[in-house]
Amino acid sequence: MNSSQNISTNTKSTRFLHASDLHFGSKQYQNPLLADDHLFAFQQILTLAIDRQVDFIILGGDIFTSQDLLPNQMEQIIDILSDFKQRTNEKIPIIAIEGNHDIRRYSHGNQIPRRQSWLRILNKLGMLILLDADLENQPEQRFSIFDPILRKGGKVIIKNCVIYGSSYLGKQLPKKIHLIREGINDQDGMFHILLQHFGIQGQMKGVPGQSLHRVSCLRDRVDYLGLGHYHLGYSLQGWIFNPGCAQAVSAGENTFQKGVFYGEISGSKGIFRQKISLIKLKNRPIEWITVFFSKSYQSMSEIYAQINHEIIRQNPFLIQKNDQILKNSRSLPVLYIVFKGNPPSRLIDFEDKPLREWFLSHLDIIDVKIYRKFIKSTRTLETYASQQTYKKPQRLEQYMIKNR
Repeated sequence: MNSSQNISTNTKSTRFLHASDLHFGSKQYQNPLLADDHLFAFQQILTLAIDRQVDFIILGGDIFTSQDLLPNQMEQIIDILSDFKQRTNEKIPIIAIEGNHDIRRYSHGNQIPRRQSWLRILNKLGMLILLDADLENQPEQRFSIFDPILRKGGKVIIKNCVIYGSSYLGKQLPKKIHLIREGINDQDGMFHILLQHFGIQGQMKGVPGQSLHRVSCLRDRVDYLGLGHYHLGYSLQGWIFNPGCAQAVSAGENTFQKGVFYGEISGSKGIFRQKISLIKLKNRPIEWITVFFSKSYQSMSEIYAQINHEIIRQNPFLIQKNDQILKNSRSLPVLYIVFKGNPPSRLIDFEDKPLREWFLSHLDIIDVKIYRKFIKSTRTLETYASQQTYKKPQRLEQYMIKNR
């Protein structure tokens, strides 16, 4: 068991960044500009790596949101990685494992053969190092040293650190966690980092995870358990770290603690000191506006007038000031609009498409999501009218959990 404690900044320490759940290819509401937000978050991480002069970057899985990816998106990713390698003279390796999203078995209803993923393509191209243990082998061979020619292996040694990793194990983890433990050499005097893709039970309400008790069997051989999977960032007991998603995938995640962990490790021969801190990344902003209908409006002109009134009252900065504003600006928010009160007349065209077009043409926003929370009774109407704040719809929270 390696001993570790906190330290102040040490110029001779090994430095690294730990990120996860980048979800390349993900986009809300089929808006390609929002897909670029995930690439922008990754570029922030790479810039941090250069600024902090780290020795390596570790990624805890779900680098891609699925195997559905357009050619131009993959080209962008390769360009970003190629530029990073050139700027750093290939001295900052990116070390990754596959998450459940990276190895999804189906695409547009078609089954994808096993052992295929975009991460494996990037590994073959030399853009990153993909770790995958052979847990069915003998203990000393389960985590072979990564071979740069064969592009295969389960561990990498960098300075005083050994980084171990395996692909997403899912339901097999409880049966294989002891195999992982046995494959980690506890006599090498190195600082051990283990990359895994799972969540710790209880860290996200209603989301399944592994019990802390079960995972604790790794403690005597692992100094830093680097996780991915949960989009909410957390750390436990000074050795378990999950950075959360790099860029919010849904509205509720904008309030999550998340970012990238920055680590400094110094020491040798089993005696180590560590300093770990969470660095927040800049995400696309979101705005919530609640529009209350005090009566059943009979025309769209009345509705648009009420919407405009509420926007001016609640957030006048959203009113478009420049017709030529670039719609790919990183500062433009996603708007979540909630309609409450009396439903409008069924005789008018109160549909999402014309509403969305109106919002995009009149406001400085990148996209809009519309919720209808109308009520039917006068008693409920009075209850709604007395409310001062808006709580996110339960159906949205359930959607977030379902699509985790």
